[in-house]
Amino acid sequence: MESVVTFRIGSSHFGVPVRLVKWIVDIEEVFNVTMMPDYVLGEIEHNENLYFLVCLEKLLQIGECEKRYEGKSAIILGIGEREFGILVDEIEKIEEMAQIRDTEETIEFVKDQEDVIEVLKDSFFQKLHAIPTMKPSYKRQKEELLQKTVEAKEEKNFLLFRVAKEFFAVDVENVQFVEVIEDAKKGVYVPNEPFIEGIYIVKNRLMYLIDFAKYLKITDAQLENILIVKHNNSYLGIGVGEILNIVNLLEEDINYAKSNTLNCCFFTYKEHIISVVDTHYIQKMCDQYGIISHKQEQKKAQKSLLTKEFVIVRIGNEELALPMDEIVSLYEIEDVHITRSLERKEALEGIVAIGSVSYLLFDLEYLVQKKFRKEGNLILVMRSKIDGKIFEYAVRIGDVEQIVQVDEKDIYIVISQEEQFIKGTIHVKKDIYNILNTQWILKRMKEENEKYKGIDCR
Repeated sequence: MESVVTFRIGSSHFGVPVRLVKWIVDIEEVFNVTMMPDYVLGEIEHNENLYFLVCLEKLLQIGECEKRYEGKSAIILGIGEREFGILVDEIEKIEEMAQIRDTEETIEFVKDQEDVIEVLKDSFFQKLHAIPTMKPSYKRQKEELLQKTVEAKEEKNFLLFRVAKEFFAVDVENVQFVEVIEDAKKGVYVPNEPFIEGIYIVKNRLMYLIDFAKYLKITDAQLENILIVKHNNSYLGIGVGEILNIVNLLEEDINYAKSNTLNCCFFTYKEHIISVVDTHYIQKMCDQYGIISHKQEQKKAQKSLLTKEFVIVRIGNEELALPMDEIVSLYEIEDVHITRSLERKEALEGIVAIGSVSYLLFDLEYLVQKKFRKEGNLILVMRSKIDGKIFEYAVRIGDVEQIVQVDEKDIYIVISQEEQFIKGTIHVKKDIYNILNTQWILKRMKEENEKYKGIDCR
């Protein structure tokens, strides 16, 4: 049995395994992204993290994505170290599918009543090595994500599940991921509490599994799925029955209870009364029954946040961020001499002579296959490392906009099998800037430019 989130794109129905889903979010704003593959629509922000938004239609070669996002959702997937969002028209439901086979096929076609659902398996995304993803260079403490104000938000997302004949929900932000209980490995353990089902390994994490039905003294219940929750680096599995759906509710549709410690609130769903398990109660369960990973705890023991300095420059009509430690010097174009007398090399604009030193002047238009407005009046000399060697070169820019200091927690790095023109993104107040990947430029030049080795460019 495999739990699958099903969704609609146009008139087609698709699904992805629940265990790959990190978040399901309504799209509010899509930030522009520069020089990425055409299936990358932009960047979205969720829980103070940034994710690339991918057009699944383009990847499947079935159409194009319109850049109109009203009423649409994004499913944020975690595939190994890669995390990115896929654009969907509508989330339909979460259901278990027994028909999914363990084969080499990357897409499984499953009949569901009158519809055929194309389930995109792990292998489908694993083969798409070029899909870029971003990770913060500093991994935030979970406590920062759990800090909430007393005032409720306008909307909330809930994961609905069943325990025997009873219906429950949890805030989706409380759930790390969901695992089918058949896929978890059970160890030998004699529990002290009757509701602790045993000790399990789920995705390389060791945790106790609490049978939620026994915990609530509900009879005739069958465990089908595990909700993995976490607090203060303690992991805990909560065994439940069928996963029903993920719903988004307006604040006015939620009824709060002041005297209940387990259930913070209630709402109705398809004529059923849904009890929402309180976030603080889940945290209390983690603190009482969770298992702490000392290895991960050591990784999270961070010193005070470091900052990194970036220069925001304009190249044509694009604003890009350059690491300050890679910048050597800056010159007005009239203060340097550019030699163009060599036979034209497509990857080069020429050679810049500054005093007795010369540098290759790279042609960014050619390297990234994109037209810039040729209005650069400044020459920037850069120093970058490739294959363990320091290389100095020049690029033409339009202007220096500002110099910013950015906390490491606000620096996001692109992780991809194929390097991109953009190395990552920095988040400065309400603005987002893409970081120019100088190593990518040098590697492209190396591919194009083995013949330039005779030029003395320091």
